[in-house]
Amino acid sequence: PSLGAEAVNRAKLLCLQADVIAALTLEAYSGSIVPFSPHLHKIRAHKGQGMCAQRLRALLHSVMYPSGISEQHANCRRVQDPYSIRCTPQVHGIVADTIEFVSGVIETEINRA
Repeated sequence: PSLGAEAVNRAKLLCLQADVIAALTLEAYSGSIVPFSPHLHKIRAHKGQGMCAQRLRALLHSVMYPSGISEQHANCRRVQDPYSIRCTPQVHGIVADTIEFVSGVIETEINRA
């Protein structure tokens, strides 16, 4: 279980890094954060998906660090970002959910002894 716990911790860090890389990629494409709107991700009750979308929004546009690109797309309804970038929360979210599931199993096994 100890090696599993180490693997889970590393996987959690990699998951966060993947979100940062996705945000940088979207920024390089001059993409929109509209596909990461909270109301779109509340429709499907996948915890990881919502958390990933929230992280991407925070990374791409915040009060402290506003994004000029996000402001350009504020009222834009055109879809111009690559599909693989727009569906990042769905892909990264299920990975995060899986890591959390494994984490729960590992925690149960560690506490069993």
